[in-house]
This record gives sequence, structure tokens and C-alpha cells, in this order.
Amino acid sequence: MEKLDLRADLVPAEFSSGALADAIAKAAAAQESMLVVAARDASPVLVAKLRAIGCRVEKIDAYTTVEAAPRDLSERIGRSDVITLASPSAVRALTHALGDDAAAGALRGKLLACIGPVTLAEARGRGLHVEIIPDDATLPALVDALCRYYTTPRS
Repeated sequence: MEKLDLRADLVPAEFSSGALADAIAKAAAAQESMLVVAARDASPVLVAKLRAIGCRVEKIDAYTTVEAAPRDLSERIGRSDVITLASPSAVRALTHALGDDAAAGALRGKLLACIGPVTLAEARGRGLHVEIIPDDATLPALVDALCRYYTTPRS
């Protein structure tokens, strides 16, 4: 956002819709009007929490996630050492493409990395074993966690 000369006025300590709602709730006055621009399948937590504190909230869908797995997904997975998952919808799309009941087996032996706790919960809920989760739910933190994994000696 710096390249656009924009600065966020509020950034929660944790990168989740619940933490964002809590941070906004501390700063907002009841009856404030808010526009939430999000994915069609975004978690309803943000809107629900804001409405619960008395804010007038309108949500618009800015985009929708479309599942479109490549035909050679299994081959790509076979050639990969690490599978990174950056959203719950990515987890759902991957497991669906592999066959929901077969996904955990198809990914066995691969290092799985999730961007944050919400994605991790979705992955674990679908039977996936995740070994890497960064301290912050950001892409730079995910890359750092992967680098630490590969550069930290193991006993």
C-alpha cells in the first residue's frame, strides 16, 4: 500500500477477521456506518461482530473464489517438496481436487505450510498434517518460516 501512498489507520495485532472486528469495535462508535469489501465466501465474523456492537454494516462481494485445479495437479504435487496454503479456500480447493477423502494420503510426505491460524484450522479439519505456520499471517512471514525450516539444523 506504500506504493499507492496509502496507510492503514488500523491494523490488528493478529491477522484475522475476528481480531480486526475487535480492533474496530474499540475504535468505532455505535451506529457508525461501515462498508466491508470482501470475498463472497469470507468469514462472516467481521460483519457479525460489527453489527453486534451496533454498527450499520453493508457488505459487498469484491470477488469470488473459483476452483479450477490444473489437470496435472497430482503430477505437480509429486514434483513438489512443499505445499503452501494461503487461505481456507485454497485448502478446500486442493482437498476437493484431490478427492476429499483421499487428500491427506495424496499429500503424505509433503511439507505443508499454512499462512495463519484460520487456514491451519481448515487444513487440520480436513485431515492434513501441517508442519509450518508463521508467527504472523502474512506472506513475508510465511516465506521467513520456510527459510528458517530449511536453514535450522535438526537433531
